[in-house]
Amino acid sequence: MAGGSYYLGDMNPSQQFKMTRPAAAFFGRYMANDRIAFRGQVGYFAIEGRYDDKSTDIYSSAVAPSGAKFEEGQTEVVRPLNCEFKNGLIDVSFLGEFNFLSFDHMFRKEQTRFSPYLALGLGCTAYSHYKADAKKRQFVLSLPFGFGVKYKVNKFLRLGLEWTFHKTFTDEFECVKPEDGTFDPSDPYRNGVHKFTHNNDWFSNLCVAVSISLWPRSLVCNDGFVPGGRK
Repeated sequence: MAGGSYYLGDMNPSQQFKMTRPAAAFFGRYMANDRIAFRGQVGYFAIEGRYDDKSTDIYSSAVAPSGAKFEEGQTEVVRPLNCEFKNGLIDVSFLGEFNFLSFDHMFRKEQTRFSPYLALGLGCTAYSHYKADAKKRQFVLSLPFGFGVKYKVNKFLRLGLEWTFHKTFTDEFECVKPEDGTFDPSDPYRNGVHKFTHNNDWFSNLCVAVSISLWPRSLVCNDGFVPGGRK
């Protein structure tokens, strides 16, 4: 699986595909039947974010530099200093897939080559963040969910396109080195309030998937017959 990934958080609250960077993953899929499949995957997702003079997000236009004090009656808002980060995420996930159409049915192979699907699962994401002026690797729970389409090219080859969102329970994807006079991008309003239920970072990826069937499928019918004779 290969494509692009991007970040949603304090430096990019809502713009999809902003500053998209490379993404890749390896996965294995087990087909329980023509509607349900289970998938395990491990992937690398690069993300990036930036504050600058051209930023129009509400966060970047509503905060002042660290230590700034407003006089009584002052309404002018000062933009923060230019700030950017790059981070590399390693994610391990387990997902279930639900096909809206019958896909690769063993007795209707030619009629079941294509299906859209939903994916939902549970994962663990590793990311880098500065702690006490040192860059350290952190681990956090993630909830991946997405949708896509899949197509069976021939007996062995399948192609797909998937757009997945990963909700995480951290607000520290902004890997910015602490320095005098800079602000904390994980707390843009500097009110010291961090809630578990909101203000968390997300990452998303849009990827093309290629899979190859490794083992033959059983052709046993429900009534016990197999091609060439009785079971």
